[in-house]
Amino acid sequence: MGRPAILVGWSYGGAVITDYLRAFGDTDLAGIVFVGASTEVGRDRPGARTGSAMRAVMPYVLLEDLDVAARGFTEFVRGMSETHLPGVVSQRVVGDALRVPWQVRRAVLRRDFDSSGVLALITVPTLVAHGRLDAVIDPLAAEYAHGKIPGAQLRWFEKVGHMPFAERTEEFDEMLLEFASQAFAQKEADK
Repeated sequence: MGRPAILVGWSYGGAVITDYLRAFGDTDLAGIVFVGASTEVGRDRPGARTGSAMRAVMPYVLLEDLDVAARGFTEFVRGMSETHLPGVVSQRVVGDALRVPWQVRRAVLRRDFDSSGVLALITVPTLVAHGRLDAVIDPLAAEYAHGKIPGAQLRWFEKVGHMPFAERTEEFDEMLLEFASQAFAQKEADK
């Protein structure tokens, strides 16, 4: 068996982590970090609350038409950050989003699942990090996850939107390294 992993999920990546936990549990993990993450998908799910930037572009980013989707994702990226992101970062995010086929984008966002039971079973150190001004995933989704996960830490990034790793890179990296160090130390001590 190799070294245990720390899963870090941003945005929809939080839902991917809960899918992993449903399938495999957290035995092989040292820790989990949810960053600006939704932990559920579906209408009226508290772990899937979206912000105004997400709601504004949802009708456009799920369409097959490239021009409409590109304009939608361009607006979406503008709404992700409270600070001006360098053009290279913004363009990379738009390009990555457009690389996902529209059918896949539509399918993943039409899923519907509750993760309250999965979150309550987490036994490894968990950090929920979220920008207070996130307009993509509502900060209430972070409060929901934090409240469901036993012993979870909650870290707010003030005056930050959906991308704390891009808006406050040094602060985010320090937080992640400190969490990883503590989580690996705890996993080693628990052996």
